[in-house]
Amino acid sequence: MVIRILSMIVLWSLCLSAWSAAPLTFTPRYGLVSPEVSLSPSSQRWLSRHPVLRVGVWNNAIPPYMVEFEKGTYEGLSADYLAIIAKTMNLPVKITLYDTRQQMVDALRAGEIDLTPYYTQAANQDTHLELSIPYSLAQSVLISRRQAKFDRELKDANYRLMFFGDTALKNLLHQRYPKAYLVPASPHLWAYTETALSNNTVFWSNTATQRYLSQRGLQNIIESHDTPYTNDVDARFATRADNHPLITAINEILANIPLRNAVQIAEAWGLDYRSVVKNHPLDLSDEEAKWLEQHRDITVFYDPSHLPFTFVDAKQRVVGLSVELLNLISQRTGIHFQYQATHGLNRMRDALVKQPHSLLAVSDAASQQNKHIRYSRSYIYSPWVVVTRKESKWHSLDEMAGKRVGLYERVYYRNDLRRSWPEVDFVENAVSIDFLGQLQDKQVDGFIVPYESAQFLLNNHFNDRFKVAFVAPLPMFRMAMAANVADKHLISILNKALSDIPQPTIQSLMERWIKYTPPATSTSWQSYRSYMLRFGIGAGLFLLFFLWRNHLLKSSLAKQRKHEEEMGQQLHYIETLLEDVHKAKRAALRSSEAKSTFLSHMSHEIRTPLAALIGLLEIEHLGQSDQQQRQKNIDLAWQSSRSLLSLVGDILDLAKIESGHFSIRPMTMSLSDVIHDTEALFHQVALNKGIALNVILEIDQDCVMFDPVALKQILSNLVSNAIKFTTSGAVEVVLYQADTSKPDYVLEVCDSGSGLTPEQQQAIFDPFIQVDQGTNRVSGTGLGLNICRRLAAMLEAELHVESEPGVGSVFMLRFSAQPSTLFEAEVEPEQVDDIAHVSLRMLIVDDNATNQLLLAQQLRYAGHHVLVADGGEAALTLWREHEIDRVITDCNMPGMDGFEFTRQLRIEEKRLNRRIVPIYGLTAMAEERVAQLAIQAGMNGCLFKPLESTQLLKVVTGAAPTHSRPDTLLTLENLAANDPQAWHDLVTTAQQQNARDLAQLKLATEEANFASARHAAHQLLGSAKLLHAEALQHSSLAAEQAAEEEDHALLQQQLPAVIAAVAQLEELFLHTLEKNHIDEVKP
Repeated sequence: MVIRILSMIVLWSLCLSAWSAAPLTFTPRYGLVSPEVSLSPSSQRWLSRHPVLRVGVWNNAIPPYMVEFEKGTYEGLSADYLAIIAKTMNLPVKITLYDTRQQMVDALRAGEIDLTPYYTQAANQDTHLELSIPYSLAQSVLISRRQAKFDRELKDANYRLMFFGDTALKNLLHQRYPKAYLVPASPHLWAYTETALSNNTVFWSNTATQRYLSQRGLQNIIESHDTPYTNDVDARFATRADNHPLITAINEILANIPLRNAVQIAEAWGLDYRSVVKNHPLDLSDEEAKWLEQHRDITVFYDPSHLPFTFVDAKQRVVGLSVELLNLISQRTGIHFQYQATHGLNRMRDALVKQPHSLLAVSDAASQQNKHIRYSRSYIYSPWVVVTRKESKWHSLDEMAGKRVGLYERVYYRNDLRRSWPEVDFVENAVSIDFLGQLQDKQVDGFIVPYESAQFLLNNHFNDRFKVAFVAPLPMFRMAMAANVADKHLISILNKALSDIPQPTIQSLMERWIKYTPPATSTSWQSYRSYMLRFGIGAGLFLLFFLWRNHLLKSSLAKQRKHEEEMGQQLHYIETLLEDVHKAKRAALRSSEAKSTFLSHMSHEIRTPLAALIGLLEIEHLGQSDQQQRQKNIDLAWQSSRSLLSLVGDILDLAKIESGHFSIRPMTMSLSDVIHDTEALFHQVALNKGIALNVILEIDQDCVMFDPVALKQILSNLVSNAIKFTTSGAVEVVLYQADTSKPDYVLEVCDSGSGLTPEQQQAIFDPFIQVDQGTNRVSGTGLGLNICRRLAAMLEAELHVESEPGVGSVFMLRFSAQPSTLFEAEVEPEQVDDIAHVSLRMLIVDDNATNQLLLAQQLRYAGHHVLVADGGEAALTLWREHEIDRVITDCNMPGMDGFEFTRQLRIEEKRLNRRIVPIYGLTAMAEERVAQLAIQAGMNGCLFKPLESTQLLKVVTGAAPTHSRPDTLLTLENLAANDPQAWHDLVTTAQQQNARDLAQLKLATEEANFASARHAAHQLLGSAKLLHAEALQHSSLAAEQAAEEEDHALLQQQLPAVIAAVAQLEELFLHTLEKNHIDEVKP
């Protein structure tokens, strides 16, 4: 009975085993190469007795050793090696799939199968099978989320430890991590993804599986940790002990597979050479081995900004491609690398030179600039590329003229780029990632980096905004490590370690690090997982619909609000336009009313004196007045014409100011002269009204640079108004300095009139406004004070009024005027007595014949002897031949000008030891600069045209002319009256000189000879000032300025005015000839 029961149990077990096993299809991958081997006789005998190689695997094997791309098919890394074994042995393969590892082991021991392609020493501790040499290397690791807190011992009870294996592995892990909550995981990818999305989950796996699964895109979210336990999980073939010849044959085949083929198989499944070759010692020389023994700790200088080669991750660990290569080198050599952050390649090089036994992880061996640095072999070759904004159209540096392109700080090729493309602005920066912000902010238009760095930056920073535009025309970037030139053994060891790393492995590392993304990207995955688990597919679709609908409503509401805002803005704009229209309408009405008021007022002001003129002239025309009445009529007509002239003058002044044709011309002037001239002008007017006109001057600096015309016009208007509105009392003009240490002046015009109310004070400066004085209303345009206010603004001065009704008014002008260094030399008092009445020998130097003649007549009229020279050279000759008492020279002459002539004369005086002669410059340019040049050249003073006889004789001789001589400018009229022959000579000379100068100006204008044109215009200007020809003064001055500015168009525009002014002067000459009977004067 017992035997029957046992038989039934065995039969049931065999049936269950047969039912749980299933065949698999095995199709080897194309391209697997079998090695050529010679098998031992025992192995050959074993093969001859086994026509089929029976292979067993268990379900849910570990990837990449076994992967299930298609159900019922055996594929994976172990399948590739099984294919090589079978092909070399020339045996067909039959594969059986078992549910569990234990079922497969039982079938192997029972002789149902001959071999299993994947087994580990860790699993063999309780099965004692015969194992082959490893064909794929791996180590046990714990995998966790990169941002999660990790404890290597898993002492926290909150940890979930996921594993893939049977009860034996579970018991082992429970023994090692007793506090962890163990969770079986199947399949691996699910466990791997779950770990990446959870902060308290850890996955027990191996390095080969971890590398294979990292291709799923989670390599930047998870990280692996070495376990503290040694556990051999290398992949091996396994069989029972009596199949030793089979294992011997397998070992022979595995040992003869070329390393290149083994690496290719590993890389086909996402692994690298570390999964194929164990770390064996490098082939070091005795000196290298001795050096390595003494220098196990090496400092590595790195820049955290050299992405993706060296940088710091979220856990403040130094990572990157170069760091991973150094880790491989550390495993091969036993060197401990200690990392020290140093920003900037130049700082790292300096530190490397100063500190021996140190290393640079990233350096460009193409530079080869520093003789103190030795480079390793290059492990990456890369072109330099230019990164630009997405919308840019540039394809070379030639197309980026005027653009800003970023470079690494002090990079070796920067000077070559600047020489080859000087029109491109190359700027330097120590950190390549900083260029992204500058590129986004359009501070730069592009930057040059290695291609791998560009790919990394674009993958992680605004790939939709930037692009690699083109390859920079530079030598290839040869990435290498660098050491001090004295550390030749270190470089030699590095070269051997780098050469031992297959290039495909380095390329694989490069691709992985280029695709590296910051850990923060895991947040979107976590959110997506939580969303899917909470709501499911249906809730998700509903939420998406709700969000989409909500988005439409918000968009519609936003558009409506925007439309309302636009409508509001349009309404506000329309309201603003309407308000502007109303303002413009009111301004137009006020302007129309003002114009009507002005026209009615002007009509009255013009018609009143004009009616008087017409009536008086009619009386005289009809002869209806006697002799006494005729004189009164003429006086009244003269007063009416003066009133009409003043009215027209005010209107024209206002028109000039408003049109911008009135310009300020500062020149040397006497403040006291302006005050006294104005006093003399209005003295009789005030006397006729029975009021006093008083002047008070309290100034230290009388000679200043200011516009005398504008100042006199302001003062005349103020004094005229004060006299008009004052019926009794006095008008007082006061000028004083507000601060004697500063060039600030105050001009006050005080009257004792009826005064002004505050409202009148506000309106008094508006145009066409006259204060209503009741019965004391006076005639006028109401433009005077408005003109004064505008002139004051142009002079950068302030004009205001202080007044009280019944007391009077005070108009105050505050202005600043710099002291003038232009001066008129004076003879010392003690010299006056000696020379005042002595006839002197005068030397006149002037290239203008009119100036020569007029000056000569003035001096001869005063009783002096005169010598005339038309240039500096001729004047020096006359000075050498005669004893000269005084010299008057024009400053601006062709050839040797007055300044150079003075310098030469002073040199001659010293050389010949002759008496120093007073020299006075004469010019029409009343400028500070000209006076300074005169003093620097050695002149005693500088005189300015037009020149009065009194001023000339006072400066040159120290004595004014006698009272029998006229004390006015020697013009055409008084010359003709006092000396007809001299007058005739002057007129003839002026006509000839003007004709020559005008012809020269015409020719120079036609030929665009600006120097000749400027000289001719200056000559005409000098004659015009001496003759008081104002029209010729203005036109020739404008022509001179145009020639000085080399403005040919403006010069041509001014030429007709000069021609007309010269013609006008000729008519004046003819008129004066007829008036003074010139035909009676001998030529």
